[in-house]
Amino acid sequence: MIMKRMFVFIIFLACVLVLNGCAGITPVVPSSTTAGVGSTTGGEVPTLKKPAFAEDAFLWEATAEAGKTEIDSKYHIIIQEGNSSASTSAQVLRLGLSNVIGSSLRTTNDKLDNNPERDKEILLGTVNNRSAASAVFEKHAEVLSSYTDGIGVFYIGADNGKILILAEDDDSMVAATAFFVQQYVREKEVVEIESDLASIYFYDKIEYANSREIVCVSQEDLMNNALMLNLKLDGRAVEGFSSEVDSYNYDIQRSDSIPVISADVFSPYATVNIEQPSASNNWTGKVTVASADESTSKVYTVKINRAEYDLVGATLHKLKNGATGAISLVQDDGFNETTEIMLEVCKQYGLKFNIAMAGKKVGELQQVNGQYVFDENGNYKTTILSGASWWQNIVSQNSDVIEITSHSLTHASWGLTDEVVKAEIIGSQQILRDAFPGQRVLTFAYPGFTSSTRDAEYAKAREFMAGHYIAARYLSTGKHNSLSNPTYLNLDCCSLYYNDPATWGTGANNNDGWMMKAIQESCSNGGWIVTMNHMIASTNSGLTNNSMTIDRAMFEHVVVDYIVPNVQKGLLWNGFFSEVAQYVTEYNSANLVCKTYEDGVILIDLTDEEDDTLYDYALTIDVPVDETWTKATLTYTGRDGGAVEKVLSVSTASDGSRYIRIELVPDCGTATLAKAN
Repeated sequence: MIMKRMFVFIIFLACVLVLNGCAGITPVVPSSTTAGVGSTTGGEVPTLKKPAFAEDAFLWEATAEAGKTEIDSKYHIIIQEGNSSASTSAQVLRLGLSNVIGSSLRTTNDKLDNNPERDKEILLGTVNNRSAASAVFEKHAEVLSSYTDGIGVFYIGADNGKILILAEDDDSMVAATAFFVQQYVREKEVVEIESDLASIYFYDKIEYANSREIVCVSQEDLMNNALMLNLKLDGRAVEGFSSEVDSYNYDIQRSDSIPVISADVFSPYATVNIEQPSASNNWTGKVTVASADESTSKVYTVKINRAEYDLVGATLHKLKNGATGAISLVQDDGFNETTEIMLEVCKQYGLKFNIAMAGKKVGELQQVNGQYVFDENGNYKTTILSGASWWQNIVSQNSDVIEITSHSLTHASWGLTDEVVKAEIIGSQQILRDAFPGQRVLTFAYPGFTSSTRDAEYAKAREFMAGHYIAARYLSTGKHNSLSNPTYLNLDCCSLYYNDPATWGTGANNNDGWMMKAIQESCSNGGWIVTMNHMIASTNSGLTNNSMTIDRAMFEHVVVDYIVPNVQKGLLWNGFFSEVAQYVTEYNSANLVCKTYEDGVILIDLTDEEDDTLYDYALTIDVPVDETWTKATLTYTGRDGGAVEKVLSVSTASDGSRYIRIELVPDCGTATLAKAN
């Protein structure tokens, strides 16, 4: 990777030097010329003079007597820590200077502790610990931060032996360094610049991007410029925009909201006034651009053409595939034999389950002198135990059946100190993620340890769950959870303890009866069951009622007699713990709008109010269609920016109505459903 980056830097520098040819910079030279320090008006040209193209460059400042600064091998290139553009610029500068200086200059970060200020420094970027750069940046911050799409700003100057190269953004920083190499370094035996001499340059970023040639623009040219670079509707650039065209028509027949007009202009000094389209102006907006000196102005009109639409009565289901209830099977502690039995049974009947595992089972948090160690991103550093390989293999080979849930770090009483509780909650998640790549570990199962302060410890744990976990299974109540407003970090648990087979299915007041009742009520009225079981033995030898260990026969009985029949009827959805938590959360904050126009195309907008980094599960939508539809094409842009296209069939409901069932992740933009041949 390092060699690849260096190759890119070398190619970049080569492009800068070669594309500009022997003539160097091709400037935009204004008709008027303003003499300044370092230049003359009578034809006498000093050895070091202000570059011709910069005669009118905005903000040229100098002291009365300008000296010379010669860059030699003792100079250090100073960059702002963590600034990638400054790092790139440093590579370009080192390559440019190497032949002149005879060696590569040292590049170091701007740190006072190990990088004291020196007399001979080239400062790239706004390095805060260097008084020269800080003073200049503070003085000209307003200009250097005046970003526009088409004009870039950078500053080059010298101050008592220090060279300053500052810029408004990453692109301008690299361009400024390239300009410095061209102007002061290329084909010279000695690099000299005028001391106490500084200039802020405006340059054409579009020209530079296309040709790698820095075209400088004077302040005068900027002050009388009323050119608009682009026209935007709701933040998106209008395709085919040209500053030569002053009237635009925009068709929004696939939108019920009038777009907001915005624009970027060439000159940072131009004045832009926008009249937004509305009923009062017949949906015709205007963008007026006036130059700073008011010598020129231009008006662009935007006509919005609206079309009527009909709302489509689509159905957003509370659970996947229109199920009424949901069940997440969770095994606690991670027992080998239990996992093998559950895996075999669940695979046979097409079900999924979670393993709630304590982090200590597969790894540990690294410590130095009793203190936890963190990486540069603030994550715990972990060590994965060699004994984790059995679990890693079985989980990776069965990721469609097994999901990992955190069961704390130690499964022991935590106490109430922030450091320990955070390690139990967040540290366990980090261990499990590192041990099981691909597992997001978004759910938690409270361990049932005995402690007089257990409830306080649980409450403390919830303080650290936000932003890390989306759901947590709490205490055993034998009840299901509401779909409308579940307490996500305190979900009720329905436990599986051993019962005499003679009582199975009788509705008795025992664990089997509670499970049967919870499933029946969820399938009838809606609900989400989160189960808990511990060990599963091959036989019931030695087992007694309410034992935390059940046998395979009892587990298979619950699966075959209670779960599978309702899954097959479409009443019950068996999903991973995180899947159901995502679905229910997204549904409860979702907004669905479906519209159709004269061409019959249906537009679907599904949004929610959740954090997209945690919630990305597809919701089920039934879209009604008429008898002219036989199949459809669904197209949209995925969260990763990639185009998605699916061909879907038409289904018929029990009442004879026709619909198309789609799965759509919220916040993917507008999806289009069209008839397919």
